[in-house]
Amino acid sequence: MSRGPEEVNKLTESTYKNVMEQFNPGLRNLINLGKNYEKAVNGMVLAGRAYYDGIAKIGDIAVASPVSKELGHVLIEISIAQKKLNDKLEENFKKFHKEIISELEKKTELDVKYMNATLKRYQNEHRSKLDSLEKSQAELKKIRRKSQGGRNAVKYEHREFEYLETVSSRQSDIQRFIAEGCREALLEEKKRFCFLVDKHCSFAQRLFHYHVECSEILSHKMPGWLATCSDATKVPPTVMNMIEEIKTPGSLSIAGTPLPSPMIERRNLVRPPLPLLFHLRSRV
Repeated sequence: MSRGPEEVNKLTESTYKNVMEQFNPGLRNLINLGKNYEKAVNGMVLAGRAYYDGIAKIGDIAVASPVSKELGHVLIEISIAQKKLNDKLEENFKKFHKEIISELEKKTELDVKYMNATLKRYQNEHRSKLDSLEKSQAELKKIRRKSQGGRNAVKYEHREFEYLETVSSRQSDIQRFIAEGCREALLEEKKRFCFLVDKHCSFAQRLFHYHVECSEILSHKMPGWLATCSDATKVPPTVMNMIEEIKTPGSLSIAGTPLPSPMIERRNLVRPPLPLLFHLRSRV
């Protein structure tokens, strides 16, 4: 890709301007969006904490039940595990604020001043070098006109040669300056994008480790949790024994059932046989 010095100079200036007019405003917008992101996650963490506190309270109710005790313990374990993961997510977003949002705020403010100053310095130096080159080229034209007049041709030829060298040197100098200026501008742009990518790669890595930890905790606990709720009709052996005892006739006295009167039992014990009672009545 071949470009002339003037085209490269335009690329240099447009690179600086793109950073100032597009990249930096984009960063400011990103900072605001990042703060909204933090706020939403913090709200979710607080809501999640309250929700899983509620799960734990329902678990306490289930623990008091003879048939749902195990399920109650599972609800409490789920609450503890999810709150732990919520806390870790909150820690990651504190680092997100410190390592990304705060850094972007600092760099954006400093960068506006730095890029303005850098572009002005480049433009001033480029203008100065270009002015020197144009003056030398103007002088060279004058000398060439004089040397073509015939008088003192040798003298002017020598001066023409000197100005040719000066013009050539200044052209080379300005080309090097433009090339180096373009390289610096492009690197300045790349550094900013590189910084942004690096910061978000670090954050993505944190989230990756967070999700791995979530997976490890939940995959370890999940089989046991699922086993407790796999059959809603299953009843613990102790409860089954209690139910069977109740179903067996005469095994237990039911609360509230009246017992026979002791007087009735005593009367039944002394009552004579029916034939004897009839015989006594006939004699009378």
